[in-house]
Amino acid sequence: EDFFVVHEFTGSGEEMNVIKNYAEKDFDRLSRECPDCLKMKIYYYFVPHELYDPINTAISKEKAIAVFRYMSVEGSATIKQVEH
Repeated sequence: EDFFVVHEFTGSGEEMNVIKNYAEKDFDRLSRECPDCLKMKIYYYFVPHELYDPINTAISKEKAIAVFRYMSVEGSATIKQVEH
């Protein structure tokens, strides 16, 4: 699980596209640097700064504005948004 803090989030479509692009690029980097990581269940949570709780991850998960998870299909892995 990875948590990303989003500053000054207004909820615009443009901001959501930036978040999605960031998640895709970070996942692409991770898959190149750590191929074994692709065998794990990976979730990315994007949480507004004011709602992020570094101690209580359950609260941060609940307050996430976007959640992505990686999906592996026959040796090929992609990242997909599962909540927003």
